Amino acid sequence: MSTNTSTLDFGTEFQKLIRKYGITQKKLSEQFGMKQSTLSRVLKGSRGGDFEKIYKIVKYVATLSPKIKVEKLMLLYIRDLTNYDNVKVAMEYCDTHNFLGQLQKLCEYFWSKAKESNELKAWADLYNLSIQRKLGKISLTDWYNKLMEIEPSCKESEIYRSLRALEHLNQEQNYREISDNMKMLQENISHVENTYIRFSFGIRLGEFLQAIYVRSGKFDEAEELALQTLGFSIGKGFDAFATITLAERNIQDKSKIDIAIQHFEKAIEIYEEMNRLSVASLFVKRIELIKLLHSVDIPLEDIKHKQNIAFKHILDGNTAHGMKLLDELDIEEGKQEAIRDFMRGKATGDRGFYWKALSTFMKRNDRLYGYFPMKELLKLGEHENGVLGLYNIYETERGEQ
Repeated sequence: MSTNTSTLDFGTEFQKLIRKYGITQKKLSEQFGMKQSTLSRVLKGSRGGDFEKIYKIVKYVATLSPKIKVEKLMLLYIRDLTNYDNVKVAMEYCDTHNFLGQLQKLCEYFWSKAKESNELKAWADLYNLSIQRKLGKISLTDWYNKLMEIEPSCKESEIYRSLRALEHLNQEQNYREISDNMKMLQENISHVENTYIRFSFGIRLGEFLQAIYVRSGKFDEAEELALQTLGFSIGKGFDAFATITLAERNIQDKSKIDIAIQHFEKAIEIYEEMNRLSVASLFVKRIELIKLLHSVDIPLEDIKHKQNIAFKHILDGNTAHGMKLLDELDIEEGKQEAIRDFMRGKATGDRGFYWKALSTFMKRNDRLYGYFPMKELLKLGEHENGVLGLYNIYETERGEQ
């Protein structure tokens, strides 16, 4: 399937490395449970070996020198894959590492073989949607609708589609439904035969578990899972998500706001390296909001996002203009947001807006309260039955569960 004219070849490059560091094929075969004859054929150009074992061997050799790049070697290995099972695993590898060019070639290879198997076409269709989403060629809503139109043709593609559906729920901040759907997915993932895909799907699910931990106030658990994810280093996207978890873990403690912002900035850096600029922009927006909430002085001309521009106007006393911008955003996005209800409450002093904002956060099972300091949000209603009363009812209901 290769159309690459590069003179680099996986087998040649890999053999140079193991000779340089005095490692034999026999040792690698024994250590990683692969027949020496199979490894030898892989290094001579065959791609019939087990993807996961090759990946483990490459990662082991890469520990010998920081100059050895796992991703470079794996892309050389993936380039000439023809074994269907290995191509499927390679597509998951490229998706998690954001190697979209190579992923596109793998999708095209499966499409060329679609007459042989509906499963191949469905698998390629699912991953191609991921490419379009990451390149910003399709809106979140259209992406989700197209995702649901693809009929899963095997258990693995059904799980992958379900994991992607959780991404949509996460964007919609529907944490209660994410929590419900995760339980079924955990069981399904445990029965995936291919160990690499099972591990990768498990890490994907771990992203949403981090989100649930953070949003339910289980910050220690969220931090532990994020640090584990960073330890695995399975892909930049996972690293970015875990870094965001660490940021959110510190967001409620005013003394740790600088730490939270540093983590957000690191996540932005990773997303920019991956050329996922729309996602990076989202976290620039969050940093602006956090600074405004914690009275960090930001010149109006330095604020990039309309919602934060509106909030800055409100904080500076220009409430009419700020409210006008918030109304425009509701129309542009076709929905109201709890975060904007909070801002309207700040502008007008109307506690009904605070009640509405807090009520929305609770319905979502979001105890991060949209990054608003919890004490500040509750204090806004402490002299009335409204917000504080609603919060007390919520706490009582949680205690009875």
